[in-house]
Amino acid sequence: MPTDVRRLFEWAAAPDFNYREVNQEERASAAPRQWSALAATNRLLRERLAGANPRASGVPYRTFSIAVVSMSGGVGRTTVVANLASALSQNGRRCVAVDLDPQDTLGLHFGQHLEEAAGMSCEDPAAESQQLLVARARGGPVVVPFGKLDPAKLAMLEWKMTLERDWLRRRLDQAVPRDTDVLLIDTPAGQRPMVEQALSLCEVALVVLAPNVTSYSTLPAIEELLEANVSPSCTVRVLVNGFNATRALDGDVMASLRGVLGQRLFPQPVQEDEAVAEALGRLKPLLHEAADSQAAADLAAIAEWIETYAAARTEPGRFGPRLVARS
Repeated sequence: MPTDVRRLFEWAAAPDFNYREVNQEERASAAPRQWSALAATNRLLRERLAGANPRASGVPYRTFSIAVVSMSGGVGRTTVVANLASALSQNGRRCVAVDLDPQDTLGLHFGQHLEEAAGMSCEDPAAESQQLLVARARGGPVVVPFGKLDPAKLAMLEWKMTLERDWLRRRLDQAVPRDTDVLLIDTPAGQRPMVEQALSLCEVALVVLAPNVTSYSTLPAIEELLEANVSPSCTVRVLVNGFNATRALDGDVMASLRGVLGQRLFPQPVQEDEAVAEALGRLKPLLHEAADSQAAADLAAIAEWIETYAAARTEPGRFGPRLVARS
């Protein structure tokens, strides 16, 4: 990089800036040498990918479905689901976002009351439809909360799901309108029965990572989870959330991921943005509160990829023109 250009970025507090077009491959190979934790994870991941077994032969759900997963908490998985659902809805798509995380926080992005108990975990979600479809009246996506369960009932539910492998499909048939274009499923962190069932039904598995060593080190476990549960036709994509270009490790994590994952990785991460927390503080999606923020633009771009991919995988004409064209 020319000296004057480097000085400019140093002045802008981004001394580690690199031209991706020029040195992407060099940085992808150099990053593991600088960060030993990345090298150890890459070695395990390559071994697993080299010896991968054929994937499970699950049958996708009737609606184009996306399971959003992670092995560790705190990566912003629920925020991604909420804002993708919001973006798809703004584009005129009939979108349903289902919360399978017992923390039950997806609805908070759309003004859900904390005391609401109904949700996917109740015995008959269809009977509680007026409470479940919390965002439809506001012109947004349909949001199906998980519901409130005490620890004992949650343990019983998870045990039931290990015995009834079609539990989620039956619940979705009850709670999700048949004219839905895209179904987004928010799952809890880790390997749990609800995660396994969501992956077995989805056409896209969206893995969310934070640009740090803890999240990066979960990649081999994520790959094992995917091998055991997704169908051969399922597409896997990895998204880095909360990226800050001024941090050297963030850039090296992205470069190393590109070198290991290739096209599985979304080339554009979601930028770290204070507006994300502020929007949740107002119980609204980011795309409603700060549509001009960089994070909102990143999430909107991923929603557009979902639309394009879904249109190619579903019957012709199902995804018509958008109601709102983006400039």
